[in-house]
Amino acid sequence: MNGRQPALADLHQHLLGSIHWQDFLQFLINRPVDWSSYESVFRGVYGEDPDISRILDGAGNGVPGSEEEFRRLFVFQDEDSGSFERFQAKYNILVSGRFSIDSASRASSIQSNAAL
Repeated sequence: MNGRQPALADLHQHLLGSIHWQDFLQFLINRPVDWSSYESVFRGVYGEDPDISRILDGAGNGVPGSEEEFRRLFVFQDEDSGSFERFQAKYNILVSGRFSIDSASRASSIQSNAAL
């Protein structure tokens, strides 16, 4: 030991970021999700409506191009680089999509009952 404090590092892993877009697409099809927060942030950053519900419906019904539209919303591309806002807008699809409306309602109900 040289008498100095060892350097510290923050080691962590973003597990949601390791999900492949096709797997997450299949996970989302037919799941009731409140997309309002995701859509609002995406619209504010990209200036366009992501219309995720239409895209998921299309993918679930085999509409050509729907999977590619989902990939465009999900995958962080070269044109997104250098902007944390763009990263967060795309990452929010994971944040919103991992909870169905039913599970959010159950969690709220459990919290309300626990407070009693």
